[in-house]
Amino acid sequence: DGPHKDRMKGPADASARVALAWDGRFFYLDVRVEDDRHEQPQVGGDIWKGDSIQFALDFHPDDRPGKAPWTELGVALCGSQVQVYRWTEPDGPVANVECRVQRVGNRTQYRIAVPWSVFGAGPPKPWQRAGFALVVNDADGKGRDGWLELFSGIGWRKDPEKFGSIFFAPKK
Repeated sequence: DGPHKDRMKGPADASARVALAWDGRFFYLDVRVEDDRHEQPQVGGDIWKGDSIQFALDFHPDDRPGKAPWTELGVALCGSQVQVYRWTEPDGPVANVECRVQRVGNRTQYRIAVPWSVFGAGPPKPWQRAGFALVVNDADGKGRDGWLELFSGIGWRKDPEKFGSIFFAPKK
């Protein structure tokens, strides 16, 4: 859906591997991005226009009587600084997300631990379902060229009904 794949030139231009985990304190996201060029001149709410990731989590995927609560966050390496931004209420920079972003060669590694309070929720119950979407934005010098997505709903337009489902499996 949308022009997000039109200018992508293959796995060396932009590809990603994603891992999710959770415990009683955090939602963990580990994203490894292969990208031939890192371009992030933006700050704050505009980080989506450069190389970055965005992800959304919805703890009430079946409740759509108006505006159900869901949270969308973005993470970007801006020079040597990591920026974390929330586009949903309350919007703005987020300070209490533990983030490490490293660029080595053509790889950017995002390691993120989000406290449950950022989502306005406590830890999920085992096997609880949540809506989820993730976008890896790619910019190669002229703004965002395109994006990769794991489930729809945030790259082209904001639509939590297009989020995929994740389940919080308990540890064995």
